[in-house]
Amino acid sequence: MFVTTPTAMLERALKSSRLFEMFEKLHVDFPASASMGRDMADDDEIDPAKVRSGLFALITARLEDAHEIAVKGQATKISVQDIGDLVVDLRSALDETTIHIDAIKLMNNR
Repeated sequence: MFVTTPTAMLERALKSSRLFEMFEKLHVDFPASASMGRDMADDDEIDPAKVRSGLFALITARLEDAHEIAVKGQATKISVQDIGDLVVDLRSALDETTIHIDAIKLMNNR
């Protein structure tokens, strides 16, 4: 059975998002390992306050992106294709925000 740590899940989600550069600038370290055992990060190595702070910063950035997308959608002269693209972008931003919120909830329910 393959077990993934919460930090490994967060790292994969963040690396797949457009916010990875911002994440790196926050200097939040998510040590992760794909295997159980001696290579796995201990809870002592992870500063929960830094992780939580970084996640909230990512949520803030994604909500700002969603706001910009929603403003673009308010244009009176916009093509059907552009509306479709905006809907996809907005759904993506909200899905990423949901992942970050779930990660914060997971951290608090230890």
